[in-house]
Amino acid sequence: TRLQGDWSSDVCSSDLASGLGTTRDESERIGAIAGWLGPFFAMLGPYSLLNAASRFSHTMVCACFVWAMESLCVVSSSSSGPPTPSLSNRRDWGHGFLLGAATSLGLATRPADGGFLGVGLFLYFLWALLHRRIAWRAFLGTLIGFLLFGGLTAVILRLQLGAWFQTGYALSRSIHPEAELRLSLPEPNQWKNGVPLATGSYGWWPAAPALGIAGLLWALGGRERRLVFMQVTGLLALTGFYSLVEFARGGYEGFGPRYVQPLVIPMATGAACLLSPLAERVRALASGFRSGIGSAGPALLAFVAIAYGMIRLGPRVYPLAYAENRSSTAPLRGVRQAGLKNAIVLIEPGHVAAGEWNIAQNPPMNPNPNVLLLIRQSPADEVCARQYFPGRKWYRAGMTETLTPW
Repeated sequence: TRLQGDWSSDVCSSDLASGLGTTRDESERIGAIAGWLGPFFAMLGPYSLLNAASRFSHTMVCACFVWAMESLCVVSSSSSGPPTPSLSNRRDWGHGFLLGAATSLGLATRPADGGFLGVGLFLYFLWALLHRRIAWRAFLGTLIGFLLFGGLTAVILRLQLGAWFQTGYALSRSIHPEAELRLSLPEPNQWKNGVPLATGSYGWWPAAPALGIAGLLWALGGRERRLVFMQVTGLLALTGFYSLVEFARGGYEGFGPRYVQPLVIPMATGAACLLSPLAERVRALASGFRSGIGSAGPALLAFVAIAYGMIRLGPRVYPLAYAENRSSTAPLRGVRQAGLKNAIVLIEPGHVAAGEWNIAQNPPMNPNPNVLLLIRQSPADEVCARQYFPGRKWYRAGMTETLTPW
């Protein structure tokens, strides 16, 4: 979030003095405030918090996207002349390495997301190379970071899956047949699934599309148009892709529209750009209540609206997510509460609230776990388990935490 704060500040600090009629010192303070407001808005959204607390990889994709943009902006400024000072060799190497690592990890985390979000990054990187804005040290650092982390993840995945250049998503068809990648144009009533922000900020308030778009349009007049280009290009590609993916047109299991969670980044950045001048005016309160309340009024009104939106959203989001989590994890809590030893718990399709593949969470590195969660799709599964794990007590999981002896 601090890295996002750095470039959120850069996006909206340029030309603020002339645009707002403020002094240069006030402009710099506004930029600094925006650097903190951007991450603040991004983290307050209910679905941002829920996905960050889950084991879903969408939050990591957002982080890699932000790290890559930050690093690319730094390395593409290292060879430019005044007014940007030359960066040190160490900074060239470091941010180049971070750029390569972030892009490769984004691809490894979610290949489609990392690839589509990387469209704008790649195009701007090429432009910066052609205009000699990237020093050779930064270029080598980028190459080393990309090959190191890309190679490491490729080897790990090769050992896990037995094939090169595959990820865990290659197993989706065998685990979730409905998750097979199929692309088609959505029906008129299905576009809202690919573009879930069409009716507002959904569950990401106070990050909102209207604030994000307005803030980015404002930033187009400043020096950080490159950030606007990278965000808009990458996110249009990502949103277009998920609008065509058939399995993305459905429920979100209490975690919101996580497939397009990177949209939070421009929404939060644009909101920070627009609201940072109002936040700066709150300082007027320090000069006295009567003289300060007039200039601070718009800021107070904006933050009251933010608080009101969060109060309205919370009761509609968190109870749903809580109920979803409690229902889907009931068998796991039942195993823990019963204190089972040397046991096998059957997870049968149709007898548990969640997908059986999501509940069978066995320790991956323990060939003989104390409690084995066994998916039973046919009698052959049970025969196999009794052969390899003899002498164990058997139970069957249900819709609640109660385990029935088998």
